[in-house]
Amino acid sequence: MSFSALPTEYRDRILQMRVHGYSLEEIAAHLGIPKKDAKGVVREVMEDLMESQSESRDETVALEISRLELLMKSLEERVKKGAYEAINAMLKLMERHAKLRGLDAPTKTASMVFSNMTDEELNLAARRLGLKSDPPLLENKNGPD
Repeated sequence: MSFSALPTEYRDRILQMRVHGYSLEEIAAHLGIPKKDAKGVVREVMEDLMESQSESRDETVALEISRLELLMKSLEERVKKGAYEAINAMLKLMERHAKLRGLDAPTKTASMVFSNMTDEELNLAARRLGLKSDPPLLENKNGPD
């Protein structure tokens, strides 16, 4: 059974049933088809939904980017003249523009795990980082050296 052959109201009903937690067996019984066919139909309905949402998102992002670019273009002359409000607005628009285009990806930072380090290892790490360790950051548990 092909999803595309089903009437729109039928497809909508299948999607509603799945969203509301109906099992494949219940959907198959409702459609009067074998469970394996119901599984295929549900998969097609879900794939179509995901595709339409993806296209919708891409269209929305493209529209928003176009709007931002128009607004930025309208501010150019005032920014060139040094108008504080225009510069501030331009910076906010540029921030939003970069986010929509995915240019502000999160940066990875290195981290050190200190919980398993001995006092000596912590003091050595502090010296490597340029931190003063005199007196040592952690006292040696065995007493002074």
